[in-house]
Amino acid sequence: MCKAGQFRRRFGAVSISAALAGGIGLGGLACGKNLENVDAKSSAPRPNVVFILADDLGYGDLSCLGQTNFTTPNIDRLASSGMILTSHYAGAPVSAPSRCVLMTGQHTGHATIRHNRAKGIKLPKGQELAIHPEQITLGEVMHNAGYQTTAIGKWGLGSPTSDSAAHKQGFDSFFGYRSQGEAHFYYPPILVENDRNITYKNNLGNEGDVYSHDLFETRALDYIRERDKAKPFFMYLALTLPHASLDVPEEYSKPYENEFTGKPYKGRHYKSHEKPFPVFIGMIQRLDKTVGLIIDELEKQGISQNTIIVLTSDNGPHKEGGADPEFFNSNGEYEGIKRDLLEGGIRMPTIVSWPNTISANTKSDVPSAFWDWMPTFCDITSQQVPDAVDGQSLIPVFAGQKPKSLSQRPLYWEFYYTHGGQQAVRIGHWKGYRKNISKDPNSPWQLFDLNNDPQEQNDLSKQYPDIVKQITEVAKREHTPNKYWQIKTTE
Repeated sequence: MCKAGQFRRRFGAVSISAALAGGIGLGGLACGKNLENVDAKSSAPRPNVVFILADDLGYGDLSCLGQTNFTTPNIDRLASSGMILTSHYAGAPVSAPSRCVLMTGQHTGHATIRHNRAKGIKLPKGQELAIHPEQITLGEVMHNAGYQTTAIGKWGLGSPTSDSAAHKQGFDSFFGYRSQGEAHFYYPPILVENDRNITYKNNLGNEGDVYSHDLFETRALDYIRERDKAKPFFMYLALTLPHASLDVPEEYSKPYENEFTGKPYKGRHYKSHEKPFPVFIGMIQRLDKTVGLIIDELEKQGISQNTIIVLTSDNGPHKEGGADPEFFNSNGEYEGIKRDLLEGGIRMPTIVSWPNTISANTKSDVPSAFWDWMPTFCDITSQQVPDAVDGQSLIPVFAGQKPKSLSQRPLYWEFYYTHGGQQAVRIGHWKGYRKNISKDPNSPWQLFDLNNDPQEQNDLSKQYPDIVKQITEVAKREHTPNKYWQIKTTE
């Protein structure tokens, strides 16, 4: 392969103070990495990419995936133009580690961020846990391929003034929240343009004049219109809907006020609602409208046929601020919600549209995960995959194939925070799950056959000890110790 360019990065040890300002330590990762791009041999124009990441959108929150209380016509339109990945998984059951996995291509056994908080690190207001600034990100991969790049919304991997900020990690520009904590509220007093604060003096968090999602939508549409038309673009649109606090302009919730109510929510932290359900529905309607406007703008610009659109979510549905995933069946047929490594917490509603490449109105059940996007976009842009990336390219899946190298490979997760710490492994149709691992290294595995038991109700571990043994070996192999998030693996 002809090497057109190369850069190498080195990792070193970091202190707790450095972890706050410049990124969490890298644990057991390799200490040298390459990113090599390859001369493009094809004369075909490289596709633009719009990657839309929703926040806490459940598998069952879309009408194309079974939601019956309301419809999502624009997202359904996107699905009909491309492929639904019915077995696509988030990087983690909460925000920061899931975004870390997405941006770095490393699952939570290797990721530098494995939870929203870290033991021994107290974060000041406006700060957040940061990826190591020397890590290669998806933004850098696309920028290295000659793409103009932008990130909009919620970065969640480093404060704007740190070296881990989006605009220092391969994105030409960033517009959005200062930190993921501030992204819980839709009327922020401050947003940032790269590292410059933009103030909204009448915004108080739970109320105000300027709704943040409106700004993100406008910025995304303007970017499509005003881009450098001589270069392809990569837009990472990390929206916050429908994460709590439940909040949306009344025009989106009012149509549902007489049909749905919900238990009144009198929260101390999030916004209070007498009728939270219409607000929740309205938030998804607002997200759906944005997807429709982006599709329409791409068509107006004459670039829809050469643009990949990906829509997915960072983790499963939440039950905060008056939301009720059980009532809305937000996790579809699956058990578990946000913070769970059961299917409902990590199996994501995921749609990929790529005209003339992905057949319209198709589905694939090949298991895949957030750490596959890095190698996929390396494949699309003719670049070698950086060292230590855990994923594989999904291009065969997009072509309707089911190679064993994808369908039978192990997928691994760990999450130390809830249920006493959890691990999960999927191999083909088998799913291993265990909890209480923060204290008990020999906590037993449960084993589920997802083909016949997608709800994970029937433990088959005693009937299939050889499968359990395989899963145990995968978990031991894929976990690297990290002092900030400590779990105990099987001895």
